[in-house]
Amino acid sequence: MEQYVVFKSHQQLFALRIDYVVRVIEAASFTQLPEVADFVLGIQPFEEAMVPIIDIRKKLFDEFTPETGQNVVLLCHWQEQAIGLYVEEIVGILPLVESPSNAELNTSGLKQNYIEAFLEKDDELVLALELPFLFSYEQAAEMTAELDAYQTEELAAANDDDNDDRE
Repeated sequence: MEQYVVFKSHQQLFALRIDYVVRVIEAASFTQLPEVADFVLGIQPFEEAMVPIIDIRKKLFDEFTPETGQNVVLLCHWQEQAIGLYVEEIVGILPLVESPSNAELNTSGLKQNYIEAFLEKDDELVLALELPFLFSYEQAAEMTAELDAYQTEELAAANDDDNDDRE
């Protein structure tokens, strides 16, 4: 039995293998970036890096996640960097097993690449997300480029401030 971080989004249960998740952080205000995909809420500094915050409900269901008072950000490993997944609430860290109908669902044509497996929790179906495949190649490249551009601008601004201080 593998351990998963289980969370709710769109009145449904989702899970990420625990090795994807670095930590859970409070959902704070995010710095918005212009001209980014609509599921990117913005960025948030974390341990000297800028982390893109992804609204998982907007990404999967094209609806923004409502404020519930229990919203959190799952800080995750993704393509050699960190991303944050903004979710409605954490259910817990649980050992889960594949649903008996996992093989049938896999061959039904309904399974997307980003769904790793269909799991069960108390007779409820849980979709385990395969984080590396959550974004298309184009979306991943665009997010990485946007984040790099923002960090380059921030570094240039910091260097300008340092130069101004020396004068």
